[in-house]
Amino acid sequence: MNSVIAGIELELSFKPIKHLYLRIDPNTGEIKISAPVGTQKTSIERFVREKYDWIRARQNRAKQNAKSLWGAESREIPFQGLMLSVSPKPEVRRAHYLPAQGPGDIAVLEVPLDQSKRKSAIDQFYRDQLNSWITRCAPEWEKKLGIQVNQYRVRSMRTRWGSCNIRAKRVWLNLWLAEKPIEQAELVLVHELAHLIEPSHSKRFYAILDAHLPNWRERDRALNRRG
Repeated sequence: MNSVIAGIELELSFKPIKHLYLRIDPNTGEIKISAPVGTQKTSIERFVREKYDWIRARQNRAKQNAKSLWGAESREIPFQGLMLSVSPKPEVRRAHYLPAQGPGDIAVLEVPLDQSKRKSAIDQFYRDQLNSWITRCAPEWEKKLGIQVNQYRVRSMRTRWGSCNIRAKRVWLNLWLAEKPIEQAELVLVHELAHLIEPSHSKRFYAILDAHLPNWRERDRALNRRG
């Protein structure tokens, strides 16, 4: 149901869950909150107020993304920590990446002129780039850590940057890591690989990160910085 809580319009639903969950659509800025059945409105309002600044920052970012993707004034998308110029072309059916050719040149992503196809084309570009990076980077880290992963997958996740299935030795990485600097994506990869050695967030787990990524805390703060 649509509600206004703490001055913010949002969609509120009650589900048989244990905790409050918040999701902001990265393209529209629409807010959805899932709350455990029976949660008091005062608890939900307190939850929203605590996250008010973060919510507004994410909504502003969504507006900028929408302007970049669909507007005529600016055509840029975040990619590996930088802004990538986007060029709509009538003859393009899927995103086509043109890397910079030398000093003074800029990288360009050609996308379909049809706006209804543009977002899916950009999402596929992110997926392809992240999969390509995983193919190059993951084997090196498996060797360093002395493990072997059976499968890597990329998917859009709401609340996690990565996850793993320890028994199946399968690792998932969030599609939106393609927007982030490589060192932040690498942190998530190593984090999930470390869980295949130590499942819990124990002292042993953090010792693995300290040994192989001494600056992992700095990377983690940058990855999860709000605003």
